[in-house]
Amino acid sequence: MIERTWQRVVDEMANHGTDSTRARCHRAMECKAFEPLRSKIFVQTTSEDLLSVLRGANNSTAFYSRRIHNLALDFGSLPWLALDFVAWRVMNCDCGTPSLC
Repeated sequence: MIERTWQRVVDEMANHGTDSTRARCHRAMECKAFEPLRSKIFVQTTSEDLLSVLRGANNSTAFYSRRIHNLALDFGSLPWLALDFVAWRVMNCDCGTPSLC
């Protein structure tokens, strides 16, 4: 578990869903906002690492960040919440109210 990186989760997520879902996921994961996480080892990940991805992120980046975080938790790759679920709020929602995407 010590050697697992976020890139492994990104690669696994790209194998889920239909062809169009996989293609959309692949495009989203190419976003430069994810670069700091790709080679980061899970046990060295801090909430600040995830918050740096979310700062200035659009809704799509926030959505896929949460998806890879949750997938890492589901697979047992991430032994604890790196970021509390409340922190995943997207403050720039189209409706003007904070919501969980």
